Amino acid sequence: MAESTAPTTITAPEAAKKLGTEPKLFRRFLRSNASPISAVGQGARYAIDPKVLPKLKKEFETWSKAEAAKRAARAEAKAEAAAKTTEPDADEDTEDETDDPKPERTQDAVDKVIAEGGLPKAEQVKANARRTRKAASEAARTPNARQQSKAIRDADHEAKLAEEAKLTA
Repeated sequence: MAESTAPTTITAPEAAKKLGTEPKLFRRFLRSNASPISAVGQGARYAIDPKVLPKLKKEFETWSKAEAAKRAARAEAKAEAAAKTTEPDADEDTEDETDDPKPERTQDAVDKVIAEGGLPKAEQVKANARRTRKAASEAARTPNARQQSKAIRDADHEAKLAEEAKLTA
């Protein structure tokens, strides 16, 4: 008695190869609602009967055309949205004279008070540290960052010494 060595089912990658597509794309089709095949077992494995391949091929082609149409529609909508944001309408004024001025940022207000000398010593130290960190992060982005960082540290040190000299005088 001779046993048949042909498997009764094939895997998703084997089916994709027979259908002439990529396994990844074919698995996306299998996970979609358009697929008549459901996963078998753990880990979304698929057991596909070779007899259903012709029907599966037709459904896969229909699904892939629909997916291509969806992608094209999304790309077109995205392009239209980008075009709308870059082209101002001729009817709209770009500047509205009735707009209220923007409120002052908190940090700008703090810097203004520091310049007038009205903040307590602890707040001045915090503000100076923020300025130093900001300058250091900007300096780190430049090609000669080490030199600029050293220059910033030296300038901060000199400013600190001058401030201490003011306080002791």
